[in-house]
Parts: sequence; structure tokens; C-alpha cells
Amino acid sequence: MINEQAKKEICKQCEAIFRNNKVSEMIDVYEKAIDVEIENEQLDGLNKSLAYVINRIFGSGTHLMEEDFEIITDYFFRIENFVKKILYIVDEQAYEELKADKKLTCGFILDKLGLLDDAKAPSGWIDFTAKEEYRNRSNCIYNILKAYELRNETTHEARERTWVGLFTNIENIIVSELYICWKFRRHIEGLYDINEVSQIIDARVHCENIVNAYETRIKNGFEFVPVIWQKEKTTTNADVTEDGFSMENMAQIFHKRKHIMLRGDAGCGKTTSVEYLEYQDAKRYLEDDANPIPILLRLAEYTERDFDIERIICEKLNVSLNDALILLEKKALHIYLDGVNEIIISSEQKSDVVTKIEQFMRKNKEVQIVVTDRKNVEIELEVSMPTLFLKQMQKEDIERYVNCKVGRVDAHTQIVDAVVAYLDKASFDGIYATPLILDFLIDSAQKETGLPENSAEFYLGYIRHLLKREYMEKKDLSAAPGRLDILLLYLAFHMPEEGFSMVQILLNFSQCRKVLGIEKIDNVHCMKLAVQLGILENTGELYRFANTNYAECLFAEALEKGLDELDG
Repeated sequence: MINEQAKKEICKQCEAIFRNNKVSEMIDVYEKAIDVEIENEQLDGLNKSLAYVINRIFGSGTHLMEEDFEIITDYFFRIENFVKKILYIVDEQAYEELKADKKLTCGFILDKLGLLDDAKAPSGWIDFTAKEEYRNRSNCIYNILKAYELRNETTHEARERTWVGLFTNIENIIVSELYICWKFRRHIEGLYDINEVSQIIDARVHCENIVNAYETRIKNGFEFVPVIWQKEKTTTNADVTEDGFSMENMAQIFHKRKHIMLRGDAGCGKTTSVEYLEYQDAKRYLEDDANPIPILLRLAEYTERDFDIERIICEKLNVSLNDALILLEKKALHIYLDGVNEIIISSEQKSDVVTKIEQFMRKNKEVQIVVTDRKNVEIELEVSMPTLFLKQMQKEDIERYVNCKVGRVDAHTQIVDAVVAYLDKASFDGIYATPLILDFLIDSAQKETGLPENSAEFYLGYIRHLLKREYMEKKDLSAAPGRLDILLLYLAFHMPEEGFSMVQILLNFSQCRKVLGIEKIDNVHCMKLAVQLGILENTGELYRFANTNYAECLFAEALEKGLDELDG
């Protein structure tokens, strides 16, 4: 056992290095690694002798004596014995493979554990020189490489050993071993707890799929520009000024409250924000599997009958229900519930789904859960949590966003100036900066026709932009030109002010397809898609256009195209 005085001294020496972790917790894992019994007679590197030496160095309260020199060198500086046992704990098969290949040495083991990736050349060759540029890295690679160098010196007696050299290298050894234990703490703690997360699941494939899919989007031109979220001002906090929360500092909220709601209009950045959070979670897990595993549920994909969050977790992670409950109990998951507004079922069924979400959140108060929803929705979640709205983008925010999106195309400055000026001067209803509207205006400014000249051009163009994005980015064939756009024109011509029921909308779509000879498409999906995009909204039993301007401009367009003559 490591004594309390030694623990205090290690904390004091290492606190500045491990800024993001509690050193006391790291020492607890280190102690477990030392004490754990392994049925392998060759693995004696982390035995009681190591604990004794650590206590002599850090916690004896007396000066080290001459006889301590050899003991410290033999038990403390031989990091090779240490990493052998760690590899055996983490991956017994890899241990046996290296042993069979006669490669069970420090360098090969460190490489197998993924601790030397930053020191690799493109050819795969590893530079074992502890370069200064590695200092202060969170993966402690500098200290690990210095510990490796010391291993060579002590093993091969390459230089004369001195007390000065001993104390110079003590920090590198203790930092390396603390970091390695902390990186693989789930494996180490799993030997003490059969319900430990690492014993339940290896979510690397799940997280790799998330990272690969997201980075493929980036390669195809997608770029995430963080929007700012802030609490809504009320009469009680009207005087409170708040800069808001970006994705980078959202952890400030989660530190205080585990559940938050992101709320806003279509295209304000709700989905892209939770996708970004999921991507960052997945990267952190791949770097260190002690981090939580992200689970993103797109609520539009579920009905009341098949909506069970625990069961969905089981399916996504391929674990049993009991294992899923343990993961939730251990707060090993981050849950993202995207699009309460996109649950396209009857009001009664949607109420049942919302109730299930509420029950899940109340049962898992310590699990980080993010929910997204639109404003002014029919059914609200009755769970107490901070609600964040898209901060009204100011001129400098708009310029930053447009600059980032436009990139280095020709006429960059003109496009930025034109979009900013357009938003500043536009006076008709519904023109305010959201990421999606900015995307639409950027796209318009880059075309020969230029920015919309009036409200009708704006709304028609914006609806087309919504559908084009769905068709091009999400590959939804229903949003292709000549499909949903025509159905919406026909619907706008026939829909009364109070709206249509779902059945009436579907009949209207079928009539339009019959009259115009449009190929067969899924009418139900088209209606759901229109709601998801915020073109239609559910007001209870009836559906109507979410913005009266949508209905008016589509009606006018339908007349211009002569759709009124078809009914004759």
C-alpha cells in the first residue's frame, strides 16, 4: 500500500502536470495496479516491492540512504516490468503474441498500448528521443520517452549512476506510470469490479463509426461553425448579461446541471450542435475509454410503439438490458435526444413518447442528457432543466459565420458585405440571422440572380434551399426537384386557413400526383419531411403552414404555374 504521506507528496509534485485530472484519484488506480494479483509468475513488476520503494522515495520522512540507491534503481526505474503487467491487464492476447515473437520489451509494449503514436514517423519508425516539443502534452509522451531512455541506461549500465541522475528521473517515472494507469483505469478497476464498464463493452467500433462518418462529411465540404447558446431572458433575470455558451465551454453547464435543452427554430443549429458534441465525445472515448460513450437518438425515427431508450441503447451498443442499466448507473453514457418536435405521430402517441423521455430523465439524473426541440411546440417536456436558445446573432457574429462559410472564393469580401447589408436592411417578417438563413443568403449571393429582391422571392427561395439541402446532404429523394416542392404548391392552393387533417393532406398529395403524373412517392414520408423542415406544423388535430408567408408565396406561385386550372 502507498502510505498517506507518499500520496500527499506525489499530489504536490504532479498537480501542475495533470491539470485535468485529480491526482489523488490517479494514485488510487496506480495503487490498485500495484496490488492486483496476476496469475503469471513472470509479472512481478508491480508487486509490493514497488509500493515499498514509492513510500521510501515520497513518504519516508527521512533522507534516503546509500542502500536505497540500488533498491530504487532495481524496482522503480525498470518501467519495462511495469508496462508488461499493464499490457497483460489490458490485452492478454497481445501480451502472448509479443511474447511468442520475442518482442516483449519496453518499446514494443509501449507501441502496442498506443502510447508512442506521436513519436512515429510516416514510415512507422519511432523516435525514442524525448524531444522538447513533446513537453506539456496531455498524453505525457515526453515523460514516457524519458522513462524509456532511463530504462536503457539502467538495463545496459550505459552511464554511471548518480544521486543527481536518480532525482532528475523520479518525476518522469512517476508521471509516466500514473498516466498509463489512468489511461487504462477501466481495465485495472475492472479486475476489482465485475460490473466495471470496460468489462461490459468495448465501444471503439461504435465511436470510430461516429468519427469516420463526421470526418467524411468534413472532407465533402461540411464545416461546423459553432453557434452561441444562452439562457432566455425573463422578467426575473432581464438585467443579467450573459455571453452565452459555445460548444467549447458547454462543459460549464454540465458541471452544474446534467440535463439541458437546446431550443430554437428550424435551421438554428440544434442538430449540428448535438452532432458536434457526439463527435467530440467519440474522439475523447477513442483517446481514453474511461470517457463516456455518446448515444445520439434522432427522435423522428421512432414511433410510440418502438420508443424505449434503454432498448435502443442495447441495440446501438449491442449489449444486454442489464448491461445498459449498469452503463447508465455508472454515468458511462452521454445521451443526445434530437428533435422532440420531429416526432411525427398523433398527439396522444407523442404525449406517450414525451412521458417516456421524462421518466428516463428523472431516473437518470446524473447522466448527461441533451434534448433539442423547437419553440412554441404542442407538447412540452415537463422536466426541470436549463433551456438554452440560439443567441441573436449580432453583426460581428454574422460576419464571422459568413466569413467562415464563404472561405476563399472569388469576391469573398463582396459576398460578406452583401449578406450583412441585406440582413441589416430587410424589413419583412421572418428575416433574422440563423445559420440556415445565412447559408441560403450566401448561396443566393454567389449566383448570378443575386439576393432575393422581395419577401416572395425570399420565402420561395428559402423553401427551395431547405429541400435542396435535404436532397443533396441527406440524399432524401422525396426532396428532389419536381416532387415535394410541387406537392406543397398544390397543397397551398387548396388548404384552408384553419389547416388540413393528416388524411386530407395525404389525399391532396395523391390527387396532385394523379393530376400531374408525378411518379409514386411516399406521401406519408413527404408530409413528415415537410414538418421536420418546419414548412408545415402540427397544431393539434390539424396541420397548416408554419409561417403564413409560406402559404401566401406558395399560393401565388401555384397560380403563376396554372395549378388552379387543373381542378377544372
